[in-house]
Amino acid sequence: MFKGSLAAFVVSLNLHRRHLNESQRAMVADRLTTLQRGRSETNASIDAFVTQPQAAKMLNVARESVQRARKVRESNNEPLIASVNSGEVSVSSAAKAVTAAEKYPQVATIVRSLPDLTTIANNLAPFTHQA
Repeated sequence: MFKGSLAAFVVSLNLHRRHLNESQRAMVADRLTTLQRGRSETNASIDAFVTQPQAAKMLNVARESVQRARKVRESNNEPLIASVNSGEVSVSSAAKAVTAAEKYPQVATIVRSLPDLTTIANNLAPFTHQA
């Protein structure tokens, strides 16, 4: 008998079956934390909701990685999200690109064009750090 939530059980089965990198696991963890968004709290059991720390623990990633994944997902940049989900781009590089695009509108055009997200994110890193 498995002890714990149904979500934890399903995640544990899939982690053994799939070979996901840390960024991909962070994206899954972020999706877990939003599964119940919009559902009425009056008819949902208390264990139906997964917090970021719980999801991070389930997927063996840092909470900060889950927060970066949330930033990437909320950017609504589908090519960028797909690149992280496929393992082509790290969630930290993608989050840096999103941050730079938010801070510098002229960068948004570059980020959306997707010639090479890793190179873009690495080159934009100086813009994403607070002085």
